[in-house]
Amino acid sequence: MTVSLMGVSKWYYDQNLILDKISLTVQRGAFLYIVGESGAGKSTLLRLLATEEAPSSGIVSLFDYDLNRAF
Repeated sequence: MTVSLMGVSKWYYDQNLILDKISLTVQRGAFLYIVGESGAGKSTLLRLLATEEAPSSGIVSLFDYDLNRAF
């Protein structure tokens, strides 16, 4: 199982840019720690990985399937 983000950005209508062109690949069995200051985009990143939100731009994929097609 592979989860990938390729050039993912996220912004909201009433806020500035939250994530800017993030690229990340997580392989099966890997541990992922997400750390950062308040407002750094940690929760937004997790919501993108859980497909609770769609990216504003870029591709989120699971098993090489573009999850943007699900939105």
